[in-house]
Amino acid sequence: VVMTSLTTAAGFLSLLNSYFVPQRTFGLFTSVGILVAMLLSLFLIPSILSLVPVPKPATGRKRRGGLTVILTGMEKGIIRHGRIVLVVGIVVGVVFGAGFSRIRIETTQRAYIGEGHPAVAGLDILEERFSGGEQAIIEIDTSRRDGLKDPALLREIIALQDHLEEEGVARTESIADIVREMNQRFHADDPAYYTIPDDPRFVAQLLLLFTFQGGDLDGLALADFSAGEVLAFHGIKQSSTQASFVNDLTAYLNEHFSSYGRAEMVGATRIQVRMLASIAKSQIRSLLTSIGAAGLIVILLMGSIIYGLISLVPLLFTIAINFGIMAYSGTPLDIATLMVSSITIGIGIDYGIHYISRFREGLDAGRSVDEAVVASAGSAGRAIVYNALSLALGFSVLLLSVFHGMRSFGTLISATMLISAISALTVIPALLGVLGKTRILKKGR
Repeated sequence: VVMTSLTTAAGFLSLLNSYFVPQRTFGLFTSVGILVAMLLSLFLIPSILSLVPVPKPATGRKRRGGLTVILTGMEKGIIRHGRIVLVVGIVVGVVFGAGFSRIRIETTQRAYIGEGHPAVAGLDILEERFSGGEQAIIEIDTSRRDGLKDPALLREIIALQDHLEEEGVARTESIADIVREMNQRFHADDPAYYTIPDDPRFVAQLLLLFTFQGGDLDGLALADFSAGEVLAFHGIKQSSTQASFVNDLTAYLNEHFSSYGRAEMVGATRIQVRMLASIAKSQIRSLLTSIGAAGLIVILLMGSIIYGLISLVPLLFTIAINFGIMAYSGTPLDIATLMVSSITIGIGIDYGIHYISRFREGLDAGRSVDEAVVASAGSAGRAIVYNALSLALGFSVLLLSVFHGMRSFGTLISATMLISAISALTVIPALLGVLGKTRILKKGR
C-alpha cells in the first residue's frame, strides 16, 4: 500500500513541472488526496476490519476461477517462450516509440474544443464574416512623444500590413490607415492622395482633425503618440502554422523596425505559440521526474535495484506505445493529453509492484522462479486485470465530454491502463523467466 501510494503520488506530483497553473494545482491536490487515502488504508480500514467477525474458511476443495486458469496458462507459455516475448515486445516498443518525433502539438482553442462544437461554429462565422476569428497584435513603441507621426515609420507600418496580407492575414488596421484616409478626404477624395504625407506637421494636423470629427484612436495609439498597435485578423487554425507565422513576423520586425524603437508581436496568437515550446518542455520534465521518482521509490522500498528496474520496464514500454498511438492516430499533444504520461506512470507502475512483490513472496516460500511466476499470475494477476478494467471504464466516462481534448484524454488514459496491465502480465514474467536462468535475480534478492 505504501509503495503503490507513494509512486502514484510521485506521478501526479510530476505535474508541478507543467507550464500551466491548473495542471500544477491538479497534480498537487491529487497527490495529497492519494496520501490521505494511504493513511486511511493503513489505519482506518484495519480498525474497521477488527470489528467485523472473521468469516469461516470455506470447506472442501477450492475451485480456481476461469480468469486464474487463463492467466496461469498464459504465464506458463510466456515462461517457455520468454525470449520470443521479449523480442516481440522490443520490436513493438521501437515501432510505436519511433512515432514520438511525429507527435503534433496543438494549443489552439479550436483543436481542444473540437469541430462541431457551438463555440467552433462561432469561430467559423467570425472567419467568414469578420475577417478571421484570431487576432495578432504588433506593438510598436518609439519611446518618444509623437514618434508615431514620423512619415517614414508610417510607411514602414503600411509595408508591414502589406506583408501580413501577403502571408494570408485577412485584414489589418493601424494608425497609418487613418492617416491615409484622412489625407485622401482632405484632397477631395482623390485616390492619388491615399498615401502618407511627407510633412510630419501635416500628419499631426490630419490626426487632430480626425479626433475633432469624433474619431477614436485609443485602440491604435497612445495619447502622446509614442506607441501604437497594428491589428491583424487571421484564421490560422493549426499551431504549427501559427508558429511559422510568428517566426516570420518576428524576423520581419527585427529587420525593418529596429531603427524606430521596439516592435514585437503580443496577444493571443503569440501566447499560443509560446505554449508550444512550453508543452514540449513540460512533457519531457514531467516524464523524467515521474520515472525517476517512481523508480527511486520502488528501488528503496524493495531494497533491490534489479527488481526496481524490472518494474519500470513495462512502464517504459507502455509510454512508448502511448506516444505511438498519439502519433499514428493524429491525436495532438495539448493541455489535456499532456497529463497522460505522468498519470500512466503514477498508476501503471502499481501493476509491476504488485506482480514482483507476489513473485518475491513465492521465492521466499521456496518456489522456483517458474513456479513463483505462475503463482503470481493467480493472485496478483487477477488483481491487475480487475484494477485495469475498472480504471479504463472509469476514465472512459470522459468519452461523453463535449470537448474533443477531454475525449482524447479519456481514450488515451483508458488505453494506457489496459496496455500497462498487459505489459505487466507479459513483459515482467518473460524478464523474470529469462533472468531466472542466470545469477542476476539471486543477486537482486
